[in-house]
Amino acid sequence: MNNKKKIYNNFISKNFIFFLILILSSFFRLFNLSNEDLWVDEMISFWVANPSLTLIETLKRNFEVEFIPFFYNVFLKYQFKIFGYDPYIGKVFNVIFSILTIIVTYFISKNLNKKSALFSIILVGFNIYLIKYSQELRVYSLFVLLSSLSYLFFYKLIGNKQNKSNILFFLIFQILCILCHPFGWLIFFSLFFYIIFEKAEYTIKIIYLLIPIFVVSFIYYLINFLSLYPVNEYPSWVWPLNLKFFTNFYFSKFFGSRILGLIYLIFLIVSYFIILKNRSKNIKIMFFIYLIFVSYVLPIIFGLIFKDILIDRYLIFLVIPIILTISYQVFSINSFKYRFFSILIFLMFTVGNFITENTFKSIYSESQKFKPEFLLALKSINDDDVNHAYIVPIISQDKNLIRFNNNIEIIYEAYIKFKIKKYKININLINDVDSYSQNTLWVFCHSNNDCSILNFRNKFEIIQTLNFNKITIKKLKFL
Repeated sequence: MNNKKKIYNNFISKNFIFFLILILSSFFRLFNLSNEDLWVDEMISFWVANPSLTLIETLKRNFEVEFIPFFYNVFLKYQFKIFGYDPYIGKVFNVIFSILTIIVTYFISKNLNKKSALFSIILVGFNIYLIKYSQELRVYSLFVLLSSLSYLFFYKLIGNKQNKSNILFFLIFQILCILCHPFGWLIFFSLFFYIIFEKAEYTIKIIYLLIPIFVVSFIYYLINFLSLYPVNEYPSWVWPLNLKFFTNFYFSKFFGSRILGLIYLIFLIVSYFIILKNRSKNIKIMFFIYLIFVSYVLPIIFGLIFKDILIDRYLIFLVIPIILTISYQVFSINSFKYRFFSILIFLMFTVGNFITENTFKSIYSESQKFKPEFLLALKSINDDDVNHAYIVPIISQDKNLIRFNNNIEIIYEAYIKFKIKKYKININLINDVDSYSQNTLWVFCHSNNDCSILNFRNKFEIIQTLNFNKITIKKLKFL
């Protein structure tokens, strides 16, 4: 009876801790969700996913301005169609995806080492990088969830649970993961290498499953690249890898600080050698070793041969495997003293770093803004005696992105019109400055445009300049 009571109490306490972590993690993802506006890439998703468009029109827009396939934006379009066309709706869904990822991580961790499950979700739940991207109107939260689900059902398959439902879910989530983002292919190749070299008894069965995944995904990407996809235009935000990259491999970004990133990286490298030394004993976690290795090596090789394609957010799906690998290894330490010390270090630095972040500090102080503040800029014009405004065209020196930038102008204007309509702001946007007859005018400048470059036919002087965090508006007086 006492043993039963002890088991029951243990079950209750673990579940209480699990739900407490989940509630706190959810709170910090939802808190101030509407406080920030959109980056330009978020505006792209919002514009492409306009529910009033036909599916063909949505695909055409995606091919014209996106550097990722259309899956997420089409999915977003139907969210807007059902729940309303507002960026907040899309952000709420991304938070839900992020919360579900925490739950999925819990079950993956239990599959690897039951004792490490709660520790894993603390590290995932308070990971500032995952929180940050859960609040953005982009593909990354969905990508992390789908990749995590594919890991979960893959582990079920190699754990002798090869029933029809597990096979079906593995196929679905792995395919969707690749459709979501091109870097989903890295998970596919990691699965392939792991099965070939580590799981010989499952080779034929799993290979049979990988074939339909490859065929469907290949056709999907062939359609993308043979359409209006801007293959001649190279994204300006992808920089060549430098020496700094090889000192931390984006770990400082993944975990919020240089120090914390270094702790994770050093522990992962040590874990790598320990796991390899006892390969047969650690056969399950070996998949994540393959995944982490392949996900860095293949893009680096591609960059050396063709063009650089590696930036931190494209590897966001690695945050979960890195945390799970470290959690697994921490709870594999035999010495209670060293295990306790390792847990304490990770929890102390993770929580310590978290409370220094804006996400936490915004609870008791004014939230710091990082994104352009469109609404404040529009309200400032609305409160002025002059309510006419002109959006200054983008002036880009990058010839490879001319068509892309032309579309960005359209997106930028569409988003400003959306804000004007939503908040019932009395502003008249004009298209032609040369035919403008009044003496004064407000101009909007893009965050990546030099606001001093104003090429109008009429001579003017700037009588007022206001900055709203990457948004600059100027009041002009024509002479």
